[in-house]
Amino acid sequence: FPSHDSQRQEIQKKFDFITDEDFTAQSFTPEQDAEYRDALPESGIADEKQLEDILNSGEFAMLTGMNPEATPLSQKANDELNNRAKAWLEKRGLKPVEIFGKYDNSERSFFVPGMTRQQAAEFAREFKQESVAHSSGFVYQDGSFSPRTPGVNLDNRFDTGGNYFSTINVGGKKVDFSINYDFTQRVQ
Repeated sequence: FPSHDSQRQEIQKKFDFITDEDFTAQSFTPEQDAEYRDALPESGIADEKQLEDILNSGEFAMLTGMNPEATPLSQKANDELNNRAKAWLEKRGLKPVEIFGKYDNSERSFFVPGMTRQQAAEFAREFKQESVAHSSGFVYQDGSFSPRTPGVNLDNRFDTGGNYFSTINVGGKKVDFSINYDFTQRVQ
């Protein structure tokens, strides 16, 4: 594993707008999480049934540009990373939808319909993300993945302080959902 300093240097080399001060970040508070979640824009998905159908049969990814290499950064730096991530996605003809994501830490994320597994690995490399949650599996920078297991969970994990879930605005309602992956396997 790289040292803490070398990891910082790699991040700053890749993203030249990130300063030393950006590495003094604090996690979002539960109040900030609730505020962001409450302000999520409409996804364009009609109802929970349509969301469940997309999650069970569509090709998509869930990702963020925030906190490269799992290194907490300032909100200012993370906002810029997500702006760049959104532009990167749109340049490829994808239409990212803002979501709230909780994967140990809270992150402002995107649900990206139509994103291929190859594009997910490319995104992970480009934005120095450990992985991207994809409809076929948890995709890593090298293109390998931990396969998805069947099923979708639509529940209220945010309200119960859960972890490993996303929230999307469906018809004005905030819907928490999660997808399961088999982390005991890593497929090339």
